[in-house]
Amino acid sequence: MRKTIPSLSTRTEEFAPRELPLEPPKAPEHPVPRLENRTADRIKDALLRWLEEEL
Repeated sequence: MRKTIPSLSTRTEEFAPRELPLEPPKAPEHPVPRLENRTADRIKDALLRWLEEEL
């Protein structure tokens, strides 16, 4: 005969989120200079060359 497993009961409480204090915004950092010849630009240029060749 199988042994019965005792039931496990838990007590839950209603979730009440707490508000965390917000830090004041930091000064904006210097904008990152755009790097020339980015990967996206190289891909775009290659696709444009391919499209021109196909037309």
